[in-house]
Amino acid sequence: SKSKACDALMAAAPGQITWSVNGPRLSGAVAVKDDDSVYNAMKVAFDYYRLVLEPSGALGLAAVLDGLEKSVSGNSDDGPVLPPGRVVGVIACGGNTDLDTYADMVGYQPKKG
Repeated sequence: SKSKACDALMAAAPGQITWSVNGPRLSGAVAVKDDDSVYNAMKVAFDYYRLVLEPSGALGLAAVLDGLEKSVSGNSDDGPVLPPGRVVGVIACGGNTDLDTYADMVGYQPKKG
């Protein structure tokens, strides 16, 4: 099913310039389980690094966190597990969301009173 959170990435295909630069350098791809994985990555980015990420900008972190979960559980049926000893770089970006939407996505409950 299509992500409701990552609407910024709904292009049918990568742009010609983007693909011509990145295509030869890519060795594979990973998938993120679902929107909840993205929301979790947004929360982790804020809780640990004080970064406010938009959903599409949190996809890389979500993929790494999903991979770590599979590594710990040993369940690799759903896709690749992060190789031990490998360095993984993640580009996390954007705060292109309003406060109410962001708070709803990461499960923030404002204090009352």
